[in-house]
Amino acid sequence: MSYNGPCTGDRDGNGQTLRVKYSGDKFNVLSITGRRHYRDDMDYDFDMTSLSSMTSKTVDESTSLSQEIRISSVENNDPFQWLTGVYFFDEDIQIYQDKISQTTTTIRNTDVDSFGYAFFGQGTYTFIDRLHLTAGLRYDFTDFNGEQEFTSGGTQTIYAEIDNWISTEYDSTTGSSYQYDYSGNRLPNVPNYTYNLGVQYRHMSGFFCRADWLGTGSVYSDSKNTAKEDGYGIFNLRLGFESENYDIHLWCKNLFDEEYLQVRFASSGAHQGLDGDPRMMGISFTYRF
Repeated sequence: MSYNGPCTGDRDGNGQTLRVKYSGDKFNVLSITGRRHYRDDMDYDFDMTSLSSMTSKTVDESTSLSQEIRISSVENNDPFQWLTGVYFFDEDIQIYQDKISQTTTTIRNTDVDSFGYAFFGQGTYTFIDRLHLTAGLRYDFTDFNGEQEFTSGGTQTIYAEIDNWISTEYDSTTGSSYQYDYSGNRLPNVPNYTYNLGVQYRHMSGFFCRADWLGTGSVYSDSKNTAKEDGYGIFNLRLGFESENYDIHLWCKNLFDEEYLQVRFASSGAHQGLDGDPRMMGISFTYRF
């Protein structure tokens, strides 16, 4: 392996957050405003030899703005405590990539804008001092618009353009473009719902036990929703002892050894996946000094 071209990477990122909190007699309000910027520049000697066969350059840049507002109850002796809120975000992603060889130069420009919002709420009711019931719900919505331009040998062609879920795509094998309507389709690898049911008991001596059931709905592995995976549930169990200076936890994840796919993707017409973690057991010890 040898390099005779540039092989460098430059990564830069920054973020800002503004938190404003109001504490009232009947409720509290928390506002969180965020901005994130990220840029990654990479030059690469693609052929990895002493010959000047091919070099590549990639620039990945994104800017996102977000706003979250939470309204919650005042912490007092009331048995019911609640929290509700909304969340908005807007993100712009730009990706430039070129590959330059002795005979051909290819350039790919991608511009994607995503916008989304969420509504969420949670409530906790205290029956007695050591018995609490907590329930929560969250709804998310995300919208994408974007286009990708592909240039090869000086000829520019719209490779893919998505507007209101109508995609204009370029087929490199036939040299023609076609449209596909993605409206009503679900995003790949995004379940239609997730939920978490948990029960915990804690004794005054420090002993405790907790059981959680993590549920995930069905997912699709591709944007056209041609390959569907059924939902699944995982049961986790944790037992232990906690004190002021140390904690001991015995835990088991996926107690019933549920078989599921953790990651799914479609490539060249084939649908592939990565198996989720099998049953795992262990012990954790924490000491504070």
